[in-house]
Amino acid sequence: AMVQQRWAEALDDDPDMMERLEAVVARLRGEHRVDTDAYVFTAALAGDAASVEECVRRGASPDVRNNKGNTPLFVAAHLGHSTVVTALLTAGADSGFQTEEEGLTPLIEAASNNHAHAVKALLAGKADPNIQSAAGTTAAMACAVKGYFSPLQVLLTDGRCDLNLGNSVGATALHLAAFAEKAPCVSLLLKHGASTKIRVKSGKLEG
Repeated sequence: AMVQQRWAEALDDDPDMMERLEAVVARLRGEHRVDTDAYVFTAALAGDAASVEECVRRGASPDVRNNKGNTPLFVAAHLGHSTVVTALLTAGADSGFQTEEEGLTPLIEAASNNHAHAVKALLAGKADPNIQSAAGTTAAMACAVKGYFSPLQVLLTDGRCDLNLGNSVGATALHLAAFAEKAPCVSLLLKHGASTKIRVKSGKLEG
């Protein structure tokens, strides 16, 4: 307001000039919005939750897409930046986002990269552990096939995982853990009630 007053005095209250100046300011603010949207990815990559929060406060969308079509939440989940995950979810980021081709969610991505803390943050933000990728993979399956015990334990402790879901060939998390010879994960899945009676569609898993 003070800036506008000084400009008005300097320009003898020229309303047309003031309108033109305000139009320029509005355009610059719009350009700044684009820059802020771009910077939220830089902050997410760096694991800088405070900067992510500041970007959102300044108007950045928590669900802006990069040139690969991914969101800041997906990037943070991939890298295991749990504090950034929490900041983005608090700002309203979509935890159910799925990549275009593979259908991966931030939760599946965090699980498949062995990021237990990011998995916990996503679940705390109400991410759905039963969303399946294009290949039918769930977050639990992603952990089981690689033998990632810690994130799998976080998922199962949450209590919402449907362990009887099958992927594109009908294989469950238990099938995948057993086939990959990940004994600790097999034991954990059995402890949490995974069924031993489900058969894969082909009758067996192939390497």
